[in-house]
Amino acid sequence: QISRQDLETFLKVGRSDIGIVYQECKAVVDWLKQRQAQGLTPEESRKVRTERFSAIKEKWGGIAAERREDDEPISNDLKGVDLDSLVQNNFPLSAPAFEHRCMNDHLKYTLIASDQRKSGLPPETEMYQRLLETLKKLMHGASAENKLTFRLCLTGGDRLMHSFLCAYVRILKTEQELVGSVNFEFFVIPTGQNHLACFIAWYDSWYRHHIYAPFWSEHFLLPWVNIDTLVDTPGVASPTKISQCFRNLVDSYIFESRQTLKIKTWNCGAFEHLPHWDHNVDLRDSKKRRASKLQVTRAIMETPTQNLPFFQRLEIGYAAEFARFCEIEERKMKDTIKMLTKKGSLSGQEEREKTRLCAEIRPDNREARRKKLEDRFAKERYSIPEMKIRFVRVGLDGRPSKIESETMYMSFSQITLSNVPFQSDEDTFPPNPTDPWLEMYAKSAPSHATKKYILNAEPTQHVSRVEISVRGNETFPILVDGQLFPPNPTARDAKRQGYKGIVIDKLLDEAGNQLEFPVRTFFPNAPS
Repeated sequence: QISRQDLETFLKVGRSDIGIVYQECKAVVDWLKQRQAQGLTPEESRKVRTERFSAIKEKWGGIAAERREDDEPISNDLKGVDLDSLVQNNFPLSAPAFEHRCMNDHLKYTLIASDQRKSGLPPETEMYQRLLETLKKLMHGASAENKLTFRLCLTGGDRLMHSFLCAYVRILKTEQELVGSVNFEFFVIPTGQNHLACFIAWYDSWYRHHIYAPFWSEHFLLPWVNIDTLVDTPGVASPTKISQCFRNLVDSYIFESRQTLKIKTWNCGAFEHLPHWDHNVDLRDSKKRRASKLQVTRAIMETPTQNLPFFQRLEIGYAAEFARFCEIEERKMKDTIKMLTKKGSLSGQEEREKTRLCAEIRPDNREARRKKLEDRFAKERYSIPEMKIRFVRVGLDGRPSKIESETMYMSFSQITLSNVPFQSDEDTFPPNPTDPWLEMYAKSAPSHATKKYILNAEPTQHVSRVEISVRGNETFPILVDGQLFPPNPTARDAKRQGYKGIVIDKLLDEAGNQLEFPVRTFFPNAPS
């Protein structure tokens, strides 16, 4: 352990001597490793370590005491620093501000096995192991009283945000002792379509100017000054200048953002089987009219097959069906390319087909490809399953005011549960991710649009819990923060690859409070 007095001692040691101190300490550690392999007990190891390091400390403390002011110190500037005043002004001694650790993993999901469903864990992503390993490496000396501040920049779009959310929730549930010694601070940098970053930029002008526009705007221009005026030929900007500009923007974001946007998180419990629906609960709830006496009850009490956390949006209906159609068609394109590549000798028609598919499947051609698939999907006939829906309506104070339940099954073209606003929203009430409720919008299918249903009369609702179950053996896919579940659909039996029921509820921590996702901003994000 390095005390304040030890730090002041090392500030007096010259630069040339620091290497010698390091080698002496390293020799002690290497000797202990060799002896431990030969059977040295922990008690003997602790005794030897204490004796030898104390000797090194005493030796160099004496050398430091005899140093003159004109000797070469580590840093003369640090000598005048009053450490006590820094600590009192919230400038504690700490590790470097940040260290770049790339976590560019595949954003694939491993669903929970049947024997682990009661654990309530979300799907596992490759980012989970990398994040856990990084945390454990940095936890030395951290405790509940001396917490580690863990800052992480999330650079990507909606897909990365949801993949990281799954890893984050999984760590909170499986490593409770570890997370009790950590303060998390997340920084969102959009390099793809990121609706959370868009929301922050809408209310935080500094974030919009320094982060959102440079990293995501398609029309961002970076000016620079060519200092060398003696060169006749026009100067060419070095790529390092541009990258350094973006690095400086990230540094500024990390050091200058002092506000925390606490985003409420939600959980979607999905059922691959048809869950049991308690109709007696509906009868009892229909008799309760006063909000003060309302107790939230559940019609579905079973353990879900999968738990899918989210903090942006959940969609059922056209958007989810179209996403499944696109994934199946794009998978067919990739399989065709692999088949033609393995074939080797190709005819002229096959060669042209391979060239066309390779060009169409490119990531930068995604928008045009999706437009073609949308035109094809419009001609497809996809079945809309009939659903039974039950939801808890809340007031603007966040408290449950009434439990609504449709008595009959009905088909929906669209059901959207929003926590973050999207630019394409027209009928949904603008959501606020810090509110303890979701904004639900339901659009009935044409065959049910004229019937006297609650959601036909009031399609927009403030809700804190939603239960949905289908009729018979029908299934439906869902979009969770833009990600399709069940993932990796196949063309064979596509209609059977879905869920027969879902329950959307608050994602709670161990204390029973709704889990919050802390994102740093320059200014408060509070819609007026």
